[in-house]
Amino acid sequence: MEWLQKEERLLLEMLAQELNRETFGQRQGPTAAGCALMGQRQEATAAGHTPMGQQPGPTAAGRAPMGQRQEAKAPGRAPMGGIGGPMGAAEWEGFCVTAMKHSVLPLLYEVLAAEELPDPARKIVEGNSRQVVRQSYHLLFLTRYFCEYFQGKGLFPIVLKGAAIASYYPVPELRKSGDVDLLFPAQGDFEKACALMEECGFLKKEKQYHNHHIEFVGQDGIIVELHGMLVEPFADSGMNQWMEGLLHRCQRHMAQRECCGIAMPTFSDGLMAYYLLLHMLQHFLLAGFGLRYLCDWVMFWNRDVGAEEIQLFCGLADESGIMEFANAVTACCVHFLGLPKERAHFLEYEKVPQNYMQDFLRDILDSGEFGQAEAERMVGLQGTGPLAYAQEFHHQMRINFPNAGSHAALWPALWALTLLRFLHNNHSVRKVSGFAILKKARLRSRLIGRLNLFQI
Repeated sequence: MEWLQKEERLLLEMLAQELNRETFGQRQGPTAAGCALMGQRQEATAAGHTPMGQQPGPTAAGRAPMGQRQEAKAPGRAPMGGIGGPMGAAEWEGFCVTAMKHSVLPLLYEVLAAEELPDPARKIVEGNSRQVVRQSYHLLFLTRYFCEYFQGKGLFPIVLKGAAIASYYPVPELRKSGDVDLLFPAQGDFEKACALMEECGFLKKEKQYHNHHIEFVGQDGIIVELHGMLVEPFADSGMNQWMEGLLHRCQRHMAQRECCGIAMPTFSDGLMAYYLLLHMLQHFLLAGFGLRYLCDWVMFWNRDVGAEEIQLFCGLADESGIMEFANAVTACCVHFLGLPKERAHFLEYEKVPQNYMQDFLRDILDSGEFGQAEAERMVGLQGTGPLAYAQEFHHQMRINFPNAGSHAALWPALWALTLLRFLHNNHSVRKVSGFAILKKARLRSRLIGRLNLFQI
């Protein structure tokens, strides 16, 4: 893997080791790792809530702070800092920066305990992990509160991402989440839920940048997103119509999952796998996504998933024309993050060419979380040539002006406003030229074009 930088290669190998170690099933309470990082032994509270019940015994590494428990290592876990030669203090700090760019540094809390980290790097790991654990507990209790509140009002939310995805990890608290996401698929529930948010102390944000959800903010700055659609509309109208139909079927495929002893309503495995894929694709077609989403994919499939649920996932991916994207994602997870081949036997990931797989992973590594690592990332084109640029520009206009954009007579004016907004944001916000954004979009279009998306 000479095409990878030293820090990237080490990061991938450490993630592969950590994501594929022995798992421990669903927790009946907060893990010892979370409690240790929060400076607590027998309880874990969040935002004034009471503890979640009896504390389980410590797991693999004992989960004490890294500097105090170097001797408590998981069986068979050897130091890895020697990959490609010894790591100096500057290199370890660079490694931490790379991992934080992808929001995966806390996932390595235990594997890094086997390393003799320089003090600055160790403080980065502990500080970032402690922050993520604290946020995770807060969001977990907030998720439980809103689920119970809305159910008490006769509404039926479905938990997306966040704690629902963290539950697949052996230490859920170390999987970073930024907000609470709730989907309301039943007709009328979304509007009713939005009307109730102020009663809960959450106000609708003045500026909304998406059409598939509405953001509400609490007094402590925590964001709760209420979703009326699964993801943001794509440029393909056929795919959007297909997703509308899927939304009405969501309630047929619900399940209960537990995260640290907290039960929540979410999708069954087949639909959850499809949602994870759909969410990755949405970000891939925009500015990109980072390694955290690949880690989620590994943790989801590296467990026993029933044959019916696998069949449901494959059927949805085939019907919507995104199976080749699923194969590309899975190929990267098998070859670079250690997902066992037998866990992905139902996919044709082995047909993904090696050079495409490397280019695909290179795009993910360069992206960082949500494409934030490169200012010139904004969109990826689903095609080549002037027509592809025009189609994407029109799609961005429809996203920016969802209501007015449905009136063709207004399109010339809305195109002009979209162009002005594009130029203004590039100059004032992104500090990058429009040419650089278009060049990056053209380069990424080669990756996207080979996925044959939305062949419905």
